[in-house]
Amino acid sequence: MGYLRKNSFLIFSDPDAPAEDETLERQKMVEIEAAHEVAKKGRMEDLIRSYRNLDTEPRLREIVQNVQEAGTDEEALKKYIRTTFRSTNEMNWRTFAWAAHEIVISKASTPRRYVPHRAGTHTVRFRGDGYLAINLQSDGTSWSEDTKNFQLDGSTHPSLWVKVVDGWSEDGNWGGYLQITCVTDKDKYIDSSSGWAKPVASREDKVTFYDMGNYYEIWQGDRETGRPLTVQDECLRFTKGAIPGKWNIQDSTWD
Repeated sequence: MGYLRKNSFLIFSDPDAPAEDETLERQKMVEIEAAHEVAKKGRMEDLIRSYRNLDTEPRLREIVQNVQEAGTDEEALKKYIRTTFRSTNEMNWRTFAWAAHEIVISKASTPRRYVPHRAGTHTVRFRGDGYLAINLQSDGTSWSEDTKNFQLDGSTHPSLWVKVVDGWSEDGNWGGYLQITCVTDKDKYIDSSSGWAKPVASREDKVTFYDMGNYYEIWQGDRETGRPLTVQDECLRFTKGAIPGKWNIQDSTWD
């Protein structure tokens, strides 16, 4: 977990992540996971090269990005493949998407280590008013505490993808400015108004990812002077003096 990311990643809430499993030394775990991510990216590049006879490289990378968006949600992946490659002569595209999926969901082999599982409702997404929240579905539904069900709200809620700008790392912790890399508010930065996290036009505050073993604490600034990232009324907020939320990330394989 604890190494500075060079490419895009998404953030998701992981409230059930347990305290660190001491069966494996943290630094060794970092080395294993970092090596696995490098190998996974190499496997994806090999896969893309092997299918370049089908179409242009940008099309292949677009498919990889959509497969990455589905993550471990196999039903979402099936829907994407079914609605995108309708023709009977598009079997090669469907095969490519499934092969990319196997690479995306692969995990480093480690002894009895907690593996974060990203649920769609725990993924940080753009709310209709521009703020960032969880418990939103990408297809325009939201979770209602009153009915304990999903309700259509007529909007879409794309996932937030970011990269670290002016990054740093030390002792497994890392951070920098968070710049948006997805289409929605692309190239803006994540900051806050009265603590509420949202896209802003220019850099303001750096954030720190503190490696807690099985999850991250995310702080605006640092623990000494900053504010931890929490969830309040389903929205993301940097809240002074609050108990830090538990967060995890999913690395991209498309950029």
